Amino acid sequence: MSLDLPQPCHSWTHSTGGRGKRRHEVRVGCYVLQHAATGRFIAGFDSKVSTAVDKELEKLKAGKHKSKLFSKLYSLDDEINVYEAPTKKLEQAKAVIQKLRKTATPTYLSVG
Repeated sequence: MSLDLPQPCHSWTHSTGGRGKRRHEVRVGCYVLQHAATGRFIAGFDSKVSTAVDKELEKLKAGKHKSKLFSKLYSLDDEINVYEAPTKKLEQAKAVIQKLRKTATPTYLSVG
């Protein structure tokens, strides 16, 4: 799956067996957590992207994520591709994620 995210986009891989190293802390921007085996993903935006990603990953590991389907996929294969993209304003990040949710294939997994 090709993600249409703002550049630069920082990526790394997470699994319970180990995790890639995050090289950049992203504040304002958007993020995508993509299940490596299926391409299915969840996405969001935040004023503290790296912190939000860490919280999402902790919820997945604890089995307490809002998306039951994403949790199920994670329990079957825990490799997650993480993408963090900085933007200048939160509104820009929100627009990127709204477009991604509408146009990406495989489809976005709704958490709301």
